[in-house]
Amino acid sequence: MWKKNIPLLFTSMVICLVLTLTSCSTKTHQLSTSVDPIGAGYINPSAGNFKSDVILFVTPAQNYKFDRWAGDASGTSNPLTVTMNSDKQIVAQFSKITTTPNIVPSARCRDGTYSYSQNRSGT
Repeated sequence: MWKKNIPLLFTSMVICLVLTLTSCSTKTHQLSTSVDPIGAGYINPSAGNFKSDVILFVTPAQNYKFDRWAGDASGTSNPLTVTMNSDKQIVAQFSKITTTPNIVPSARCRDGTYSYSQNRSGT
């Protein structure tokens, strides 16, 4: 008689365990973000408590470009979907856009030499 009841009891325990693990969680997780270097751009949303996925957007400040995510995120995607299954600290890393002079001939002088003007271009 015990042999017939053991599989049923074990099966009931497994089903109960699966239902407990897959139930919807109402727990929220905290998101905090930062920008490196400070002032190089913006992250939206920049912080908050979330129960599920959150989508982060970065916007570079003038003369900066977005490079990559760091901290609890990685990659270069913009926007970035973050699964909020734990507290997260995410950093958006930017780099300064440098300009270099681009000197081009603008006119030929009477004596055969050239005058030059300077154009600026980003790299």
